[in-house]
Amino acid sequence: MNSLIARWKNLSLTEKVMWSGGSLVSVVITVILVWVALSIDPAPPRSITLATGAPGGAYDAAGRRIASFLESEGVTVELVPTAGSAENINRLMARTADVAIVQGGVGAELAPMGRLESLGALFYEPLWVFTAAGNPVGDIRDLAGMRIAAGDVGSGTRVLLSALFELNGVDDAIWVEEAGSAAAAALRTGNADVAAFMTSPDRAYIRDLVADPAISVMQMERGPAYVRLLPYLSTVTLHEGVLDPATNIPEQDVHLIAAAAVTVVQADLHPAIQSLILQAMHEDFQGGTVLSAPAEFPNRHLVTFDLSNEAERYFDRGGPAFLQRYLPFWAANLVDRIWILAIPVVTLLFPLFKSAPPIYLWQIHRRIKRYYRDLRLLEQSVFREGETPDYPGLLAQLSTLQSDVRKMNVPWTFFDEVYVLQTHIVYVEQLIWNEAKAKRET
Repeated sequence: MNSLIARWKNLSLTEKVMWSGGSLVSVVITVILVWVALSIDPAPPRSITLATGAPGGAYDAAGRRIASFLESEGVTVELVPTAGSAENINRLMARTADVAIVQGGVGAELAPMGRLESLGALFYEPLWVFTAAGNPVGDIRDLAGMRIAAGDVGSGTRVLLSALFELNGVDDAIWVEEAGSAAAAALRTGNADVAAFMTSPDRAYIRDLVADPAISVMQMERGPAYVRLLPYLSTVTLHEGVLDPATNIPEQDVHLIAAAAVTVVQADLHPAIQSLILQAMHEDFQGGTVLSAPAEFPNRHLVTFDLSNEAERYFDRGGPAFLQRYLPFWAANLVDRIWILAIPVVTLLFPLFKSAPPIYLWQIHRRIKRYYRDLRLLEQSVFREGETPDYPGLLAQLSTLQSDVRKMNVPWTFFDEVYVLQTHIVYVEQLIWNEAKAKRET
């Protein structure tokens, strides 16, 4: 530290200004780059809003699982219960939700706008169509004119059934606005001819309807055709006995069509938050179900909206980025942002660093030349015509010059020049002594 202070004191005013100016320029550039980096890549939000579905439903449960994961990483999630997928899309478009769980196919007309993107599908949602056993149906066309309990306007079930009705030319279905267990009850009491649902077979009322001999479930024999016509659909099979092997429920394979529950986000949602949601999806939904094999979900293909860039990278890597695998969320994000900043900072400051050594060497040469200039002036003072030299004063100045040269801190590559300078100082000193002696003798 003392050595650095000594070196600083030995610098000339010009040198101090140059070095201070260079440091100031570096600091200013760094501050500007920090500001630019923070503006271009702001920190992820501390809280988000997630639109789910009806309380107690599959979307509500999925939203809670995702929220639990995010909150364990320090991100607060406000869960918003809704009437279903149509409302969720409306909330996304109105920006009253950042994320929503949406049935595949809902909002498809908005996909070209590019405002919404997908992070992938979470699980299958098969379409269940139940009727009384004495009034079985074998195809969507058979539902014409029937009273159908399929939830409220905007529910995913009604959206899909409406699309299927349009394909099949059915335009006289009568909607009964009952959903869930209430729709099942309406079927049993005769207040509805059909009860339709888009939900997991894990729901208790679905299991009860499948097991009830008085109820018939429609086999979707033309499922492959519907998948071709509506690409967001898939065919799935509920295998014989899978719900209850002991009582063999169902008694035969049930062929269904299914959409997928998809995580949809604002296109400008911070990539770090998107990555965190993807990790939650991977952790909570990769296990198999009675309808899907292990690792079939999260799924990048069963989506209506384009995958976000972050989701594309996530699926291509097969998981989160390297830092996010080993660091807490906020630490990994901070390192990422610093790294993004470091590249332009180093790029812009590198020329300064590269030019520093030549500037330093030039400064040393300049100081040595300055000492030679002072030495030359002292020598000329001895032989100035018409003046009597002040020999003691000249020797005192020479002594000061000699002391300054000895205190110079220079790299070893300059030692030869310093020693040559000291030799020349001794030469001029001897010259002054000789001239002073000659002056006294005359």
